[in-house]
Amino acid sequence: KSLSKNKLLKLFPDLPKEGLNSGFHYYDCQMVSPERLTYAFIQSASSKGASVANWSEVTSFKIVDGNIKAVGVKDEPTGSQYDIEASCIVNASGCWADKLLGLVAPGGSHSKVARSKGIHIVIPQIHKTHALAMITKTKRHVYLLPWRGRTLCGTTDTPFKDDPDNFHITSAEIQHFIDELNDCHPALNLKISDVLSSYGGLRPLADPDGMVEDSYDASRKFEVVDHKKEGLANNLLSALGGKYTTSRYLAEQVVDAVFQKLGKSKALCKTSVTKLSVSPDNFISDYRKSSISAASDIDAKTIDLLITYFGADWNKVVDVMRSNPASKSPVCEWAPESEAHLTYSARSECVVHLDDALCRRSDLCTLGKPDRRSLEKCSDIVGDELNWDQNRKTLEIERIESILSTRCVN
Repeated sequence: KSLSKNKLLKLFPDLPKEGLNSGFHYYDCQMVSPERLTYAFIQSASSKGASVANWSEVTSFKIVDGNIKAVGVKDEPTGSQYDIEASCIVNASGCWADKLLGLVAPGGSHSKVARSKGIHIVIPQIHKTHALAMITKTKRHVYLLPWRGRTLCGTTDTPFKDDPDNFHITSAEIQHFIDELNDCHPALNLKISDVLSSYGGLRPLADPDGMVEDSYDASRKFEVVDHKKEGLANNLLSALGGKYTTSRYLAEQVVDAVFQKLGKSKALCKTSVTKLSVSPDNFISDYRKSSISAASDIDAKTIDLLITYFGADWNKVVDVMRSNPASKSPVCEWAPESEAHLTYSARSECVVHLDDALCRRSDLCTLGKPDRRSLEKCSDIVGDELNWDQNRKTLEIERIESILSTRCVN
């Protein structure tokens, strides 16, 4: 619904009044942790019989008579190499899709991937309940979202022409984004020192004609490419583009294309009625209440947080807490994640490196920047579960410090 200028200023009294006519009030969804959601999809696939592997790199394709007979894979932790055989191969590697196709044949595919770079910054909370969307002077949308007791500001949208392996965030990019936000909302008066953390990523945009120049206005539509049509490989498909909100529909299109490749009739797709394996059976609000009541020996806020992160597996983390009461303690003073959270992730969630636990199984490195002492504590928790010696723990700390340096956090 539309909001008058006066009603808008009641919500955000510091907005610039000059030129302000009205606003709009609408509701949207918010993803607390995209990394945890992605892991839940992998976990669900595994529960249905899929074989999954972490830190495995595709190194080659073995082609016989126009068909890929096997994909050569290197296991990063051990250095071992092996082949995966399949009747049909799906390339779903996002921003690396065209690089992967370059391993199939020199020059790769005619279908290309354009990359759009987006960064976010996390700052102290400016509003507890309402997000604020504004339009910059360059006609871009920017958002200030309430998120876990902080404000999440996003996002930039610029073409990225470099190798995706070289992705990093610069202080100049953060400063430019801060300037845009201050230009829209001068009362923010943001400075680099106000940034609690930053992160970024690349959006893969389907670019079949290689014509995408302005990533902000580019289509977010996905494309399923059959590479037989261009003579690359008869049994190779690529899923290009796509995003979380269209992911299940894209998956349906890909599976239909695989069935066609295998000469089979399409099966009835059940994705619209299939929950993730860790999704509760009843309404989430009811589930939270009953779970908090069932675990009366654990703080209600802790149970609520664990349900947000682990869904119906929350009680497995509580089991860790009960076996070791000291593990209820938060790992860092600025984040609620507990020692039990890291212990469970290291034990049960395919953690290979420390950054798996801190960047992709929790939000410890998004909510703030851990200091050396905190990293040492985290390395001990994860390393003790994975049987790391002290040298390995130190190497893992140095590794994640290097990763955090590319995020340009304070």
